[in-house]
Amino acid sequence: MKKQDLERALQALEPVRAPRPDIEQYATPAGIAAEVAYIALGKGDLAGRTVLDAGCGAGVLALAFFPELAISMLFGMKFAAAAPLLKYYGMAMVSMAIVSVLMTFNLARGNTGFIYSLIAGTIALAVFFHIFEGSLLSTVLVMVAVNTAVASYNLYAVMRERKAWEIVRLDARSRSAM
Repeated sequence: MKKQDLERALQALEPVRAPRPDIEQYATPAGIAAEVAYIALGKGDLAGRTVLDAGCGAGVLALAFFPELAISMLFGMKFAAAAPLLKYYGMAMVSMAIVSVLMTFNLARGNTGFIYSLIAGTIALAVFFHIFEGSLLSTVLVMVAVNTAVASYNLYAVMRERKAWEIVRLDARSRSAM
């Protein structure tokens, strides 16, 4: 099958009538889908297999479950050796995203105390990168550990502050009831 024929076949499919972007319900353009499928077909990755498009949004699950395939399709086979690092890098980025959300939350409330944990995390990254230098795996694992520690501390601080405010509210209610 020619790539053009595959693209035409994909264009002929009926799109979702009222897509909802809030649940990532959008169509991949036929040209892009045809290109990806054509490359996978050409490499023999799909031979004798059934393909299910389960609507995984940006393809994060594909990266998690098939890192070698994803990296080789995106960057070529010479980068396939990096595939085992992908899951650890994903964990590092999740914890970094949590830190980012907590940072935004604290800034929106005018709380700047969290900055000290970010400074400590930055110093810890520099120190541990120096101590454990030598491999990309150790670098990524240091990122996982430090980002998780900073995220955990900041989550704890937010929850501790929330609990303190609950105690203040309960105390104020009990005083007003008297």
